Amino acid sequence: MKKMILCLIVILGAFSFADTYLEDHIEDTLEAKYGYISDNSRYIELDFDVHEQGNTIYVKVKVDDDSYREKSSFSKNVFNNYVKQIEKTAKSEAKGKNVIVNSYF
Repeated sequence: MKKMILCLIVILGAFSFADTYLEDHIEDTLEAKYGYISDNSRYIELDFDVHEQGNTIYVKVKVDDDSYREKSSFSKNVFNNYVKQIEKTAKSEAKGKNVIVNSYF
């Protein structure tokens, strides 16, 4: 009986790790490609939060708190263009799952 319970715990742990692996993989990929973005005059740092719920992956993109000074003079159009690129990258890494990107400037 104890072995069966232990086996179930290991199996459930493996499934929960598989979900977090995809989340971590997408978040790491986005941070590596888009961690810092530029409008040719200044840089801002982006913060990503990736969560998987069922067959959907939610990506939250926002300007990092440390970049609040640069944000005031950063082009919002450039930010929006990067968000489109981020969405394409997330979809290519999502292994066929739906991707919803929410951005906060």
